[in-house]
Amino acid sequence: MLSGQCLSHICQNIQRWTNRPSNRYQFLYAFCFQCYLGSKLWYNRVETGHIVEANCDYDVVYCYKKVGLTKVNSSGKGRLSSYSCGSLAMCAQIGCTRGPGDVVECCCGSELCNIANPTVLLLPVVVFGFAAF
Repeated sequence: MLSGQCLSHICQNIQRWTNRPSNRYQFLYAFCFQCYLGSKLWYNRVETGHIVEANCDYDVVYCYKKVGLTKVNSSGKGRLSSYSCGSLAMCAQIGCTRGPGDVVECCCGSELCNIANPTVLLLPVVVFGFAAF
């Protein structure tokens, strides 16, 4: 088990977006958290839904996250984050990639959980590029 101020040995990637005149940039921050099987729905940067189907076992060393847009109501779309528990076999490499349909897939390893405070892990990358740790 890792030492430090972490509540768990699993970590989560959280996206922060900023709009610039010519490009939109992606920032990834690392936070320690308890990995779970479930989903969260965000709309206008506010969490509007939280579903936990099951907690992960503590011997699971990777958490897989998939983020995409989903229809919220007639006025707009929100961002749905889904999580699943898994092992290294689920992830070809630790990091994040952007796929079609504005979907970001992340695989986060336990070594990031030694970070006690939120830390920028990646420099800004263009929204259509691929990002990896």
